[in-house]
Amino acid sequence: MVKVKGIEELEKTIAELKEISSPRICAPFADYLKCHEKRFIATANFLEGTIDGNSRILEVGAMPYFLTCILERTFGCKIETIGSETCDMEKEKLPYPDEIFDLVIMAEVLEHFRSDPAFALKECHRILKKDGILFVTTPNAQSLVDAAAKVLIARNPNSMYESSGEHYVGFKHHHEYTLPELRRLLEEHNFHVDRLTTKNIYGPAKHIPSFWRFGQTTMVMVRKFGENVITRSDWLYDPVSKLMESDTNYALELGKFLTEFLKRAGREKEIKTWKRYMKNTGRE
Repeated sequence: MVKVKGIEELEKTIAELKEISSPRICAPFADYLKCHEKRFIATANFLEGTIDGNSRILEVGAMPYFLTCILERTFGCKIETIGSETCDMEKEKLPYPDEIFDLVIMAEVLEHFRSDPAFALKECHRILKKDGILFVTTPNAQSLVDAAAKVLIARNPNSMYESSGEHYVGFKHHHEYTLPELRRLLEEHNFHVDRLTTKNIYGPAKHIPSFWRFGQTTMVMVRKFGENVITRSDWLYDPVSKLMESDTNYALELGKFLTEFLKRAGREKEIKTWKRYMKNTGRE
């Protein structure tokens, strides 16, 4: 196991910042570091043998940069960073030329994409060198410990609403992946899976050994090959919403059905509302 460096330095820095910052800012960062410490250590050990001082590395979604600092101190490397504060990875190309990085790190990022991970994965594929490595960590939707805890304490398994606007750099998990989903997603974007595992990381569960596919956090190392031509992973989307978006005939048929149903139900107001909607969306 690698000797992980930098955690004590981060704790000291945050403690010093408490003197000049609001507690409502510093306290969550201190809690985050404590909560995720085992994940940072597990990540460093997972990446041992992959990183050296000559590697060109990009960390995507690096804020609050704790993992960045720990990996740099542990491996004596330099890590470039980019996040949603400068680039919308679901829509905008990353500001780098093709095939420039040896390693791209996407730690606890995939679950935050609002609508589509395909564009970001395609960009990661583009900027990686031939046989370059993408390293991903993300919450495991199959975690037995988390599922049991949510049932026992009556915690809603779905994420909370976000109160800010669409440009808010938020923390909501829009989609968490099972192991088969994550493997399928990465493989169809022309990444070959080298290593895939799950680990229990958080709370009392961090003392429980994880087994097979049921740990709290998934860690996967994949290697680029071929060309990435996928534009969207359609299987991730609700079938009806996909039809409404792409099949004009389906939308028209649905409109006709609802119109006839509402006529027979005597709902004239709703008929007008639905017809107006169909007209405004070009589905008349």
